[in-house]
Amino acid sequence: MPVLQILAQYDHLVPPAASKPFNDLVGSDEVTTIEYPTGHVGLAMSANAHRDVWPEVAHWFREQIPHPTLADVIGEGAEQALGVDIETDLTTGEADEIEIGIADESGDIARALVADSPAAIEQFIEDALDVEISVETADTEITVTVDTDGRTEETVLENVGEAIRSEVVDAITGEAIATAYDLTDIDGVGPTYAEKLRNAGIDSLTALATADPTAVAEQIQVSEELVREWTDEAQALEGINR
Repeated sequence: MPVLQILAQYDHLVPPAASKPFNDLVGSDEVTTIEYPTGHVGLAMSANAHRDVWPEVAHWFREQIPHPTLADVIGEGAEQALGVDIETDLTTGEADEIEIGIADESGDIARALVADSPAAIEQFIEDALDVEISVETADTEITVTVDTDGRTEETVLENVGEAIRSEVVDAITGEAIATAYDLTDIDGVGPTYAEKLRNAGIDSLTALATADPTAVAEQIQVSEELVREWTDEAQALEGINR
């Protein structure tokens, strides 16, 4: 059974020296320890702990859940439609990121860390495979539709957990919101910048929300700070939390 122990380095009530020996007594080889430089109260209350520790704790718990991630669900639909292999890894990157690898019988097609959000996951798979993906939900299933080369493949994934289906519903809502906006609705993006963004492959609010600010800034030759302001606003409009 996996065990997680969370320690405050300067905890004088339950010092790490008193807690760490339990790791040798629990009878599990799957022991993870998170030790943070704060005190007993600070571990639960400080802003730094909320920023650094608790997302990592949530990340750990998610790894223990046997249900598939949203990337797994979308990926399975693409796998069945296109005959590729899509793998996900939550153990690399930040707590709000997921690594996605796409390969076929010839080898790797694409691999990257992307934001662990429905829009970012779908965008990455679409761009890597040059396809269009749509996702619909029902009571206990998700339907993934892949459009490519003039043909449409539909995959129905059954017995999907409520958490994943809720993510998909939120994503569909976000896409509907996104289509109601144009790039020029972002503060600071006029017709000239909008054209530059489109020339760089950023042709929608979703694409801007999930773009890498550093790469975009280099492509259109503006400051990364400015692009980050645009992506932050796009994410806020689309409901993406990074």
